[in-house]
Amino acid sequence: MTAIPLLASNATLIDVINTLALVKRDPEIAREFRIILRDVREGGLDVVSAIRRSIERVPSQVYADIMGLLVESYRVSSNVADVLFLKLDYLIRNRFNRLRSTTQTLSFLLEIYLVMVLLLPILLVLMVITLSPLGPIYLGPLQLDPTLVLIITLLIYAPIMGYVSYILIDSTMSSI
Repeated sequence: MTAIPLLASNATLIDVINTLALVKRDPEIAREFRIILRDVREGGLDVVSAIRRSIERVPSQVYADIMGLLVESYRVSSNVADVLFLKLDYLIRNRFNRLRSTTQTLSFLLEIYLVMVLLLPILLVLMVITLSPLGPIYLGPLQLDPTLVLIITLLIYAPIMGYVSYILIDSTMSSI
């Protein structure tokens, strides 16, 4: 984002990298730009070769894509700012779509949580209480009275379903 206005104002690539090396927003990237500057000034490399060496050093795929795009568009045309702007627009849209998908997934998981963990035990206890005057309710060999159903839902069902819901929501949140 910082490089696009500089490149649009026809600044040289070395001036842009020099400016990016001073930006403190991301210290690892600023350090990498300082290494590129050192390779150019002290190592005798041209800017494109120094950037290519930087791409080989940095494990980030996004960094490799952006810097590779910068090198290729710098070789082909002088309109590097537009190419970087399109890449930035793509990255922002991609991030927005992932966040929207995650939000929809979380909404769905919370609806399931509401029904399975909160409403189902309450409805089950109400049904057992309502049907208890008609006679005992059996679940296999176990006779279900309202107190036993309440204890089972509070001590066994609710904690297990809450933990399962927590794991599902946490795994969804960690995918962002």
